[in-house]
Amino acid sequence: MARVEKIATLYAAALIELAREGKFLEEMETELKQSVDIFIKEETVWKFFISPIIRADVKLKIISTVFKKEMRDVVYNFLGVLAARGRMKELPDIVKAYSELLDEELGRMHVSVESASPISEEQARELREVLTKYFKVDTILDIKENPELLGGLIIHSGDMMIDTSIENQLSRMKKILLERKILGEEFYEN
Repeated sequence: MARVEKIATLYAAALIELAREGKFLEEMETELKQSVDIFIKEETVWKFFISPIIRADVKLKIISTVFKKEMRDVVYNFLGVLAARGRMKELPDIVKAYSELLDEELGRMHVSVESASPISEEQARELREVLTKYFKVDTILDIKENPELLGGLIIHSGDMMIDTSIENQLSRMKKILLERKILGEEFYEN
């Protein structure tokens, strides 16, 4: 495990403990993701906060102005700790690690779904129910439209992939037809 990953996991684990005590695990995740979005939305803002040249007290003053009233004290204080210790650069990795630890704690899995056409809310709900039963764990869908697909779905989660695309079905059918010789096998050549 790389040094940055270890640092991110340590901070994330500490945040999980604080959020568990306060009973706001998922709310903490939302606020952390919002804070990352605010920092990295504008490249100049992000460069300002990760710059080692700019003093911590200047960064803390801006964090206080922007976040003190908008977020829980835990998140606000956490951002202050990162700024004071010169670790703002690790914020996205820490938030990612927090989400991974939270998924593990809450027994949920993120599933990426690619579809040729838009999926309605009803279809998404049904797909989520099916995948939740299949994996025996709560699933969170990340649905993306992929116009290159002819039809069907491609579902990813970790190392697992379910490909029901028409292209994949045609490829499998071709393979089966080339493997099997029908009537008068001596006349067929692959």
